[in-house]
Amino acid sequence: SVVGLADTRDSTFLSVDDGAVEDMSGNRVVAIGSSTAKQVGVYTKDATSPVLAGFDLNMNTGVLTLRFSETVDASTLVGSEITVQNATSAASSDARFTLTGGVASAADEPVVTLTLSVTDLNNLKKLRRVAVSDITTFLRLTSAAIKDMDGNAVVAIADGSALAVGSYVQDVTAPTLVAFDLDMNLGRLLLVFSETVRSGSLVTTNLRLQAASNSPTPGY
Repeated sequence: SVVGLADTRDSTFLSVDDGAVEDMSGNRVVAIGSSTAKQVGVYTKDATSPVLAGFDLNMNTGVLTLRFSETVDASTLVGSEITVQNATSAASSDARFTLTGGVASAADEPVVTLTLSVTDLNNLKKLRRVAVSDITTFLRLTSAAIKDMDGNAVVAIADGSALAVGSYVQDVTAPTLVAFDLDMNLGRLLLVFSETVRSGSLVTTNLRLQAASNSPTPGY
């Protein structure tokens, strides 16, 4: 969709090359140049709501790809109107997660991407029943999630009719230790990782405190 073209009667004109059509005797149509283009007679505005036709989720990069039935206005995408859940219907809070935002792609196209915020991606990973495989990844949205180029709101997808993921990519990126704090008063070690980790998987014997970053002596 091109902004400012064919969005009203005043922006809808047609030029014709002489090779566009012939009459029954083979005479070519009279050309109408771009400087004398003919205005549309009756213009009917698009009143059809876009439909979410499918979606993909990459848990490795945190990118949600949305595929619509027509070109949509990417700037109107509202991530907080999108919910990821583990089935077509999800009643319990640990079976669904509503996004809080994200960064949408800039281009107005039928396919729009939403890069999840770090917080949303980590909170989604924390739910062990949601988006852990292709069979546990479904999506629903409200009519306020996005609009097409004529301002028509997307058709809502309600709980009970959530759409199954098309392509699912699992998280294969290893977590990294970003920082740590040590409280010798309380005897407490705080570990900060690059993403959500399973607390039950922590093996304390694999942690070593040492006197320097390149200490030649064994740590404790």
